[in-house]
Amino acid sequence: MSDRLEDINFPLAFLSKQGNHSANDSLYSFHVEARQLHHHQKEAVVACSNTGDEWRFTSDEGGHLKGSDLAPFPLGYFNAGMHGDIMQWILQLAKDKAIEISSIELNVINHYWLTGSFVSGTGHGHSEPPDINVSIQSPASSAQINDLVQEALQKSAVISYLNQQLHNTFAIYANGRRRTVIDLNDSTANDIEDPFQVRLTAPSPAAGYVTNDAIHKLTTKVDGEVVLASASPTGKVLRNIHGKSKWVPGASTIDVDTYLELAGASHFNFKVSVLETNRQYPSGFTLLCAGITFCFMTQLSRYIENMKMPIAGLRVVQDSSYQIQNGHAVASPLDTHLFINGTADDATCTTLLSVSERTCYLHATAITALIPIVNIR
Repeated sequence: MSDRLEDINFPLAFLSKQGNHSANDSLYSFHVEARQLHHHQKEAVVACSNTGDEWRFTSDEGGHLKGSDLAPFPLGYFNAGMHGDIMQWILQLAKDKAIEISSIELNVINHYWLTGSFVSGTGHGHSEPPDINVSIQSPASSAQINDLVQEALQKSAVISYLNQQLHNTFAIYANGRRRTVIDLNDSTANDIEDPFQVRLTAPSPAAGYVTNDAIHKLTTKVDGEVVLASASPTGKVLRNIHGKSKWVPGASTIDVDTYLELAGASHFNFKVSVLETNRQYPSGFTLLCAGITFCFMTQLSRYIENMKMPIAGLRVVQDSSYQIQNGHAVASPLDTHLFINGTADDATCTTLLSVSERTCYLHATAITALIPIVNIR
């Protein structure tokens, strides 16, 4: 397997396995297997049990973290996932209620901030309620549209992930042996296989899959020059993520333009399926699962780099799910298993896991009840 995105001759995202069944169960389960490539470059395969589909994604960081900026940043995946899931439910409910819609524009802003220091191990990631701005053109009344959007948010799995306080669980394996987890909820799952032992070859596009525009980098950049992020910042380090999308009648997908509000940051485009029948593009929750894993891995690699730990070969397996209960989506806690190699002792390994969980913005999102700020026009 190649360890550099520059040497992998595949699109940034593609369907790596075509499932043979439709999503018709009330429990939706997602299994992520991810590995670190070069520096902040990462690769993940996300499998959905309900469809049997597997999607391969890639991620990187921008110049502020000395990344190559070749693939989307992790928080962009989460933002795009919100767009897809919310839009899908608005459209489904509009169809069920026979409400005509001429267009939908969605603007989502996620807010994160970091305090403390990676170097001293006091870093702490925080997440705040996102802003969701929905603009709908329709002959329906304002009251009907307001009710439609509010019901869509209640049914959205992504919004359920935001609204709940999830008690996530963890496990860590060093050089093939499971170690003790400290300061976190220990996973009750049996030992699982190392992804390096399961996937002996790199993922490749499924037979007959020809679409190569699921994710691509745009030429647009935020104004200004890139400034390196400090490993020991003072005060709050703010990270705001913007995303815009638009749906027009007849479309089964939306294009999400998302970017980090930071000088010199690149824009990335995600094409997201908003109809369950269109499986040529990923669903919103599939992107969310990839984003959480990627964000956690960024924090792992940052702490290893800053503390000069004798650890390499990061692999992460993450299981997540949501269930439809009384017409509402209810997200379940994440179960995350970390695999590493190196000469670090048990104390160093468990510290790595704890610090990375505390500094991960999307794990902070999971453990905090965040009610979005919604504006409907």
